[in-house]
Amino acid sequence: MAYNPTSSVAPALPEKGPGYPDWVLLATRAHVSDRRNAIAAHSLTRRGNLIQVSLFVAKPPAVSHLCVHCPGKDNQFNHHPTVIFSRDDLILFAVGFVGGDSDHFIYKAHSTHPSLHRIPGPDPDRHTRLQRLRHRAWTSRLMPLEPSESLPKPQELRFTPTKVIPLKGSILGWVDLFRGVLLCDVLDDDSKLRYIPPPPRMPGNEGIGHKGEVAIFRDICGSGEWIKCVEMDYRDVGAAPVIADGFAPDEWTAITSIRKLDWNHWERVDALDIADITVAEPFDECHDLLPEFCENEKPSLKKMPIGIPTLCEYDSGVLYLMSKLGHDDCKGWVVAIDTESKKLEAAAEFTSAECFWFRNVLLSQFILKIPE
Repeated sequence: MAYNPTSSVAPALPEKGPGYPDWVLLATRAHVSDRRNAIAAHSLTRRGNLIQVSLFVAKPPAVSHLCVHCPGKDNQFNHHPTVIFSRDDLILFAVGFVGGDSDHFIYKAHSTHPSLHRIPGPDPDRHTRLQRLRHRAWTSRLMPLEPSESLPKPQELRFTPTKVIPLKGSILGWVDLFRGVLLCDVLDDDSKLRYIPPPPRMPGNEGIGHKGEVAIFRDICGSGEWIKCVEMDYRDVGAAPVIADGFAPDEWTAITSIRKLDWNHWERVDALDIADITVAEPFDECHDLLPEFCENEKPSLKKMPIGIPTLCEYDSGVLYLMSKLGHDDCKGWVVAIDTESKKLEAAAEFTSAECFWFRNVLLSQFILKIPE
């Protein structure tokens, strides 16, 4: 069935102030909308149809988003355009159309020279290939994954990445939050894939992987030689947000682990417990923003259904969390917690690209650096 663009009304964003923020939280699901701005760019789909994209920026913790538009063809989208990767002012996203066609584009969200280019899609046989653009022509090479101590039978790995993280030099990491990270030096002609398993899951999250979305309790990011993982440990196992209607357990701990690229283990470095989090002062704006979640006229995380932790490589001391009152709600909130001071620093409303269950709203999973 064709995607209904009327269900994807692009929300108005709060004023971002003068200039662009240093980085943004970017929704992984774009809105199908003809809204455009000064950094709009155009290209053609493989069938020759015009496609337009614009980035709408908000200061974190507000969520920024893309608006994608095909004049006269918006009713032919079969799902939301999806952000795959972002780095600096480049955004890789995919669009799918009725009939099975899909296209991948690289959008350069530059303030003076925005551009949009279609690129080859992934291998239809789901083989892992490295594709490069050299001398205006694309080359493709099959990438081997060799056995290792953590992966003795690589042919049995069922890997479905949902994000990509930039690491040291030209190394990229493809992240499957359930199964781990695949590393590749994309500029090395002899590069092979290397597998890094995720940290062991918290006891309360065992068994969720195939029934719910792992992103509700885990995130992985990376920078330089380090990979970082955060996992929410919900102590009330019977009331996990995957199965509870609009409710998350009152008590949780966010466990942070790190791993250096040349290590063979994860090291736990931090445990942020909800009982230790206080509200930063002054925080008057959140009294109005979060009236449903206040105790004694102050916002209280204990009243908030919390999930989808998000790490940021540009702001390593802050953990972002998402909250919704009900699974079917389009509206929700993103809250920012300073992990060092253990304070609730900020909050912002967001509107998802469509009414999804709580476990499926994969917002704020991609961080974008915007140049002045």
